[in-house]
Amino acid sequence: MSFSHIHLPIGRAGMQASDCTSHDSKILNDALTRRNGLKVPRGKCFLVDCRFANRRQFLAPFRGVRYHLKDFGGQGRHPENERELFHLRHASLRNVVERIFGIFKSQFAIFKSAPPFPFKMQAKLVLACAGVHNFLRKECRSDEFTC
Repeated sequence: MSFSHIHLPIGRAGMQASDCTSHDSKILNDALTRRNGLKVPRGKCFLVDCRFANRRQFLAPFRGVRYHLKDFGGQGRHPENERELFHLRHASLRNVVERIFGIFKSQFAIFKSAPPFPFKMQAKLVLACAGVHNFLRKECRSDEFTC
């Protein structure tokens, strides 16, 4: 797995990092509708959590169906229907996303705590670090990044 990232221009104009009043779906809709906003690459989709509705190119889990990987662990605890199988795969992919955040925190010390920068600068930091990360994954043969 390459753990390379896609540019995600998400964030609301004028929103502070501490602003917890904006609903996630409003932020997503803002990102999708703004000029030069979020574009989902052809043939791709984004994994979203249960706070979002399923919509074209956005995959959210079904409500009321077991979801977490631990729910499927152990003998005889396999998915029993298509929705549970979808959830198993969705949860597995979500685990990969969480691992990527762990990689970022281990590679870039600035992500180990909340950066003392304005929200717009924080968004730029994420993009800059994603660019550096992608370059290193492409150009270096080792995870030590000593090239």
